[in-house]
Parts: sequence; C-alpha cells; structure tokens
Amino acid sequence: YKEDDERLVAHPGGGLSFDDIAKDGVATALQFDSVNRILYVMGSFERLTQTGEHCAGLAAYDTDRGTWTCLADKTHSVEPSSAGNMLLTEHGLLLAGKAEVNSTWTDPERPYTVALLTTKVVEGTDDDGDDDGDGGGG
Repeated sequence: YKEDDERLVAHPGGGLSFDDIAKDGVATALQFDSVNRILYVMGSFERLTQTGEHCAGLAAYDTDRGTWTCLADKTHSVEPSSAGNMLLTEHGLLLAGKAEVNSTWTDPERPYTVALLTTKVVEGTDDDGDDDGDGGGG
C-alpha cells in the first residue's frame, strides 16, 4: 500500500511464481519481524521471481536490503499449502502444516505438525565489500 497515493502497489522484491514463471504463486501466510524488518512469506510457490531461485513455499524478504532468502528445507519443513500458517515468537518462527513427504517427521499417520524455525539475521556487506553503505571501498 502506498500511503501517498492511497493505492496498492507491487511488492518491491518482485513476486512468487511456480516453475513456469508465467503462473503466479500464492502467499497464504505472512509474518513481519518489525525489529529486524524481515517479512516471512509462506504459501504455494516454487520460485522467487526477483532472482529466479527455486524455493518451495517458505522465504524471507529483507525490507532494508531488498533481498530474498529461501528458507525451505524439505527434510525439516511443512508443505506450503492453504492449510499452513505461521506465528513469529521470541523463540522463532512457528510453522504449522503438513510435513513434507520426504521429511524427517516420523509419524506418517499424523502428518500435520508444528515446526520451529530459528533464524539469525546476519549483517551483510554493501556493493563495495564493506558494511558502511557509502559505496566506497575500505
């Protein structure tokens, strides 16, 4: 939402798609970490359109840097679907949904689970290789 114009605008980080980038993916759950300014996105998608990276349904967008990080790990995650949900807590990001078929979840008779994703925000460098944001080296 752009407050100045009072209208919806495209997400600055691009969108979500399926392997066929002409088919839009669907975000079904969002959580925003206001301290670290990270938007967590869960849903039915296979690719991040900004980078073309394969990413099966769970990603984080750094709003300050304008970059995506794929968080999907089929061995320790839940399937992205309309039944999935997230809750950001001080302990990490709770993900609820159906365990992936090839996951480490050991109870196939009860496939729905809650997973805890702990994250660590790592300070990066700017384009010139340092972290001062000035555009100059050193």
